[in-house]
Amino acid sequence: MTTTAPLPPPALSDHLTGRLKVTLAVLLVAQFMLAVDFSILNVALPAIGDDLGFTLAGLQWVATAFALFAAGFTLLFGRVGDLIGRKRIFLGSLALLGVASLVGGLAPTPELLIAARVAQGLATAAATPAGLALLTTSFPEGPLRRKALGLNGALMSAGFTAGAVLGSRSASRWGRRSCPRSPPRPREGWSPRGRSCTGSPSPSRPTPSLSWWGC
Repeated sequence: MTTTAPLPPPALSDHLTGRLKVTLAVLLVAQFMLAVDFSILNVALPAIGDDLGFTLAGLQWVATAFALFAAGFTLLFGRVGDLIGRKRIFLGSLALLGVASLVGGLAPTPELLIAARVAQGLATAAATPAGLALLTTSFPEGPLRRKALGLNGALMSAGFTAGAVLGSRSASRWGRRSCPRSPPRPREGWSPRGRSCTGSPSPSRPTPSLSWWGC
C-alpha cells in the first residue's frame, strides 16, 4: 500500500496585474476623497457662516448633518450593497457625492447647503462599506490584500489631515463668488477684495467666503 504526500498549497503571488492596479487606484482615490470631504469644512465654518448668514445654532449643522447621516446609514447601505451589488452601489454613491458637492458649492442659502451635506453623508454611508468590500474581494487573501488594506488606511488618515489643510487655505484665498447674484444681506454684500459690487471701497473688513473646495 502506497501513500502520496499532500500537495503543497499554491504560492500566493504578490504581483499586481494591470487590472488590479486600476482597481486599487480607483478604490484608494475614492476613500481618500471621502475622508477629505468629511473634514474639509470644519475649519471653514466661520467663513461659511459669514457668507451665507448662518445663525450660531444653525452653523453646527453643516458638519453635524454630514456626520449624522454618514454614520447612521452605513450598516443599512452595506446590507443593500450585498443585495443589489456592491459595484453598483459604489458607483452610484460616487455620482451622488459629486452632484451634492457641486450643489453645496453653489448653494445660495443655508437650507440648500445643509440639504447638500445630508446628501453627501448618505453618499459616504453607501460608498464606504461598498468600497471596503470591493477592496477585500478584489484581492486574494495574502500579501496583496494586506498591502491594499494598509494603503487604504494610510490614505484615509492622510485624507482627514488634507481636508483640514485644504479647507483652511481655500477659505482664506478663494471666494464662492465675487458679487452675490441676489440682493446682498448685511454680511455678504462685499467682495473678497474689500470693495462693493459697485466698485466703492468697503467701509468694513472683508469677510472670507465659502470656497469651491468647501463641499
